[in-house]
Amino acid sequence: MQRLFKFIDVYPDFATYFLILVSLILQVLIGNKIEVVITSLSLMLPTAITIIPINIVMKRLFKVKRPEQYYKSIRGKSIFEGSFPSFHAHLSAGGATACTLGIAIYSPESIRLISTVLAIVTAGFVSTLISYSRVALKMHYPLDVLGGFILGVITGLLIPLLLIPLWWKIPLIIHFTMIFIFAFLLYVISRKHRKIR
Repeated sequence: MQRLFKFIDVYPDFATYFLILVSLILQVLIGNKIEVVITSLSLMLPTAITIIPINIVMKRLFKVKRPEQYYKSIRGKSIFEGSFPSFHAHLSAGGATACTLGIAIYSPESIRLISTVLAIVTAGFVSTLISYSRVALKMHYPLDVLGGFILGVITGLLIPLLLIPLWWKIPLIIHFTMIFIFAFLLYVISRKHRKIR
């Protein structure tokens, strides 16, 4: 299990890409429209863009030191230096919640319940795994992860609810583009994270 957590720590972008791929395939297999899934997945970009500055400000505001193990494994500084709230937990819970909310709102009524439960299980599993790995690897204290997770859920609910009235009106190609921009943003953040390890 420790190997899996180490992989998730170094490659959180790939864990998220896996979530996107699995969610897409499972939702289509149960009969959800590809447009619904793509539109829901694209909600991760505005959620992430909101989470990044909130997380940085909160880390600077609280100035909680990380567990000793963190400092033994890091070779440089990061903008996500503080411990509270966990950025991994914040972003993964926010993205998972935003996607799940999109699926719950946009899915056809005939499969809404099953598609929402499926989204909760797949997104929740990956988000929980990412969050738990932070404590298991001694990179964060449990309260840091819990705080990040709760903030992620709140952000993941608020941002999509603000955007829902206009989100469905955006052309599908723009939603595809937003997913790719989110994936690239996540890759850049994760690559920088890998360089300081």
